[in-house]
Order: sequence, then C-alpha cells, then structure tokens
Amino acid sequence: MPSAMVLGLAFVIPFGNTLSMFAGALAAWVFARRSRELADRYTIPVASGLIAGESLMGVAIALLSALGIMR
Repeated sequence: MPSAMVLGLAFVIPFGNTLSMFAGALAAWVFARRSRELADRYTIPVASGLIAGESLMGVAIALLSALGIMR
C-alpha cells in the first residue's frame, strides 16, 4: 500500500518528473540486484550528482535566457 505522502506528491508533481523518479528508482533497483556492493557505494553519489547537475543546468539556461543568448 503506497503511503499518503506518495499519493499526495503524485497529484502535485508533473508527470515528467514522476516518470524520471520512477526510472531512477528502477535503475537503482536493477543495479542493486546485479551488484549489491557497488550499488551501496555508488547509488546515492550518482543520484546526488544528477540532481545537482540538473539544477545547475537550470540556472545556466535561465541566465542565458535572461541575457538574450538563448531563447
């Protein structure tokens, strides 16, 4: 049974973000099934890097858009 928080987020977060979270969770699960030791070592750092990279690219795109370089 899904938690109430998960159901609440499902109604607030856009589908693209939800699909990305599902794909990441599925990839982490498959990775953990294949190699538990490597998954324990690398899953959280890789996920954190992807989140930080997406955030930095969002800032860069907003800055380039504000400067008129990218439309």
